[in-house]
Amino acid sequence: MPLHGRRVELGGFRFVGYQYSLPWMGGVFEKPEEEIAQDLVEIAPLIDEDTVLVTHSPAYGVLDPGAGPHKIGSRSLLKLIGDRNPRVHIHGHSHSGFGRSGRHFNVALARSKRAIIIDLGPLESAVLRGD
Repeated sequence: MPLHGRRVELGGFRFVGYQYSLPWMGGVFEKPEEEIAQDLVEIAPLIDEDTVLVTHSPAYGVLDPGAGPHKIGSRSLLKLIGDRNPRVHIHGHSHSGFGRSGRHFNVALARSKRAIIIDLGPLESAVLRGD
């Protein structure tokens, strides 16, 4: 069952998803910033302080390095997170931005054997690395 545009309650937390990122390779799950901003207005009422926001794209300036000096995160997503204050933001997309910054977790794998385990209660995390 897709999480995009929906809220699913599980274990006392609310999970809300959004699948689009900024244009990069011309894929079907890419939208310009203006369209992302419009979409996020629609899902904003689903997000509160107990929400785990799961997106493909990072928020602008947070774990979002792209090629060279370019950032690949969404400014609209950064604004949504600031306005709605979700408990956690989990995303991928920026493979070289793997890791944690505050409540933001970049779980992009990029052919590496690694994962982040997140305990949503105390908001503790650990990185697991494979051989």
